[in-house]
Amino acid sequence: MWHARDHATVVMGGHPTRLWGMNTGLRQVGRVQAFISDQGLRGEPPELPRPEGRHRIALVGDSTFFGHGIEDNETIISRTVGLFAADGLDVDGINGGIPGYSTEQTIMLLDEEGWDLEPTLLLIGNLWSDNNFDHFRDADLLRTRKMWNENPLSRSSLFVLVASILDGLRDDSHPRVVTWMRSSEAPDHGVRRVPVKRYAENLDLMVREAAKRGIQSGIVSPVNRLMTIDDLPNDVAWGPYFAAQAAVAAHHGIAHIDLAPTLIEAAKTHGSSDLYLDEMHPTPLGSTYFASAVHTGLVDFGWPERTSLAQGAPFDSSGIQDVVRGSVSLTVNELSPQANLYPDLVSDDQKAPGDTTESYEPSYWRVTGKVVGAEGDVELTVVTAEGDPVRVSKLTAPYTFTVPVSGSITLTRVVATTQDGRRATADCFKDCAPVTLSFE
Repeated sequence: MWHARDHATVVMGGHPTRLWGMNTGLRQVGRVQAFISDQGLRGEPPELPRPEGRHRIALVGDSTFFGHGIEDNETIISRTVGLFAADGLDVDGINGGIPGYSTEQTIMLLDEEGWDLEPTLLLIGNLWSDNNFDHFRDADLLRTRKMWNENPLSRSSLFVLVASILDGLRDDSHPRVVTWMRSSEAPDHGVRRVPVKRYAENLDLMVREAAKRGIQSGIVSPVNRLMTIDDLPNDVAWGPYFAAQAAVAAHHGIAHIDLAPTLIEAAKTHGSSDLYLDEMHPTPLGSTYFASAVHTGLVDFGWPERTSLAQGAPFDSSGIQDVVRGSVSLTVNELSPQANLYPDLVSDDQKAPGDTTESYEPSYWRVTGKVVGAEGDVELTVVTAEGDPVRVSKLTAPYTFTVPVSGSITLTRVVATTQDGRRATADCFKDCAPVTLSFE
């Protein structure tokens, strides 16, 4: 969540170039606090200049790698570094995971902050945000922001003063929410935040830029809860992005670390509910297995004795294709209003030959309401009439909520659960009045 009024419980804030970033200081993330440095990264900043002979691993990605709901010393990078230190390696780490970040924003993060922290190994875990379906493409929004920042009017002191006053008067009770896909099946609306061809090109750009700086790199394939409990041979939604990771890593001869086998085996012993807080984010135990898989993958590759430095010409992305077709729009058009400013972003090769599917007009409605009589954190679950999850989130006082729902869903059930296990429910038909879930 971002663009909300700043508070200790608000991690994400607006960013002048990357749309959103993390607010500094101690921030509440679930039931724990995270320390955000002045660089906008989780954890204490590393020692600069980097001591001679020390390895420094920078792990970039989204909230999975940031470590939502777990302590600073329980994150994947923290535990990975700990495993290598136990091997006798002089190594430290940089947590470059930022909730909601795609490769588009991570490239900018590296240019603005990451390279200056002197990593010796860059591990790229971005995937979930890139492959997600939403009403915008990241490139559109980022280019719009860049254009606005370069406009002389937007840099004038008078304009900034007036804008800040108007912003203070604006009702900002509904912060922006960054989502991720819960299912391996494609939704029936939206566009990929980062098309898979561009995703492959972004991976290629990062590993080649690292190599120019003498920095090694590797690609990490994440794994969510569903992937540990279900066999997904026809995974049309995520598959092309995992395939792009493997292709780029193979082209450059760098480490490619697949986390799924380790977590699948762990789920057989512990159960997926012990490994994940929700569909995406690992528990402290899950983070231990994630880190173990990263450590093992690098050791099996031969790092640090064998260098993982990108080699050769730029990756040819012409063979990378998205397999999703049908009612999902793969063109930008009206689903991303900023695209009207950049018609060159809409390419003919984004649609399959002969695909005459009409553009989808996105349709949403919202479940709004409040919880009364509760104390402490409240878990809010919204499901369809069939029991399929729409949203699971944590609420804190004043316990108000707004949940967007696809127009194809006509009935939802809202469930609030307190820390002591009490539950309150309410049904909401499409466009219903705000609901109240009471514990009084």
